[in-house]
Amino acid sequence: MSYYPKAPIISDGVLYWRCGKCKKLKLPADYFKVKTRLNGLSNSCKSCEAKRKTKWYRANKESKKAYNAIYKRSENGRRAKVNWDKNNPIKVEAHSAVGYAKKTGKLIAQPCEVCGSRKNIHAHHDDYEKPLEVRWLCRTHHNEYHQLGVTQ
Repeated sequence: MSYYPKAPIISDGVLYWRCGKCKKLKLPADYFKVKTRLNGLSNSCKSCEAKRKTKWYRANKESKKAYNAIYKRSENGRRAKVNWDKNNPIKVEAHSAVGYAKKTGKLIAQPCEVCGSRKNIHAHHDDYEKPLEVRWLCRTHHNEYHQLGVTQ
């Protein structure tokens, strides 16, 4: 018998599952949903999955970039872009306004508000109704900001 049971553990009336990677007890919300598993949850927690995916991406960065470039040029990629643009007209308009303002010099990219980096700077919109009111974040901090669930 395995030391780490596959069954849930109930402590103080709260249901916990043990992660298959880090072996820590975590709440069901800390796992991705997987329809094919009996309990409906992935075997490893979200943080372990993020580490695994980051490790894979770093090992396969060039092939992933090449795949993405091919996909963007494919019929499905173009269709996805058209659909996204159609479903998000306010965002498209805001992105275009920032691009034009940067091109004409009305808006100048600033360093990241978090770390001060000047590489891979993104203009983040807190409110798409105000297209030229942006926060300047590097790619890393922009992604972190959205991963915290602060999206629009």
